[in-house]
Amino acid sequence: MGHHVGDINREYYRSKKEEQMWKTDRDPVKLFANWLTTQNLADRAQLDQIEVEVQSEVDKAVEFAVAAPYPNVDKVDQDVYA
Repeated sequence: MGHHVGDINREYYRSKKEEQMWKTDRDPVKLFANWLTTQNLADRAQLDQIEVEVQSEVDKAVEFAVAAPYPNVDKVDQDVYA
């Protein structure tokens, strides 16, 4: 994926073929999951349950962010360190 929402056309630095190869063959999360199962450190059901729990947590965080009120103007620059 791109680095941000507007990074739609990434062909100038990575071909579609290479991007697809990374998604199917080189995804580090998938590779680690496969390693865990082949080493008998986890089974597919455990990993599926973790994925469900993580997705639920992400969904709740997105809901919270979307529903959050905008800050007051006098607070906009607080906690910004760049």
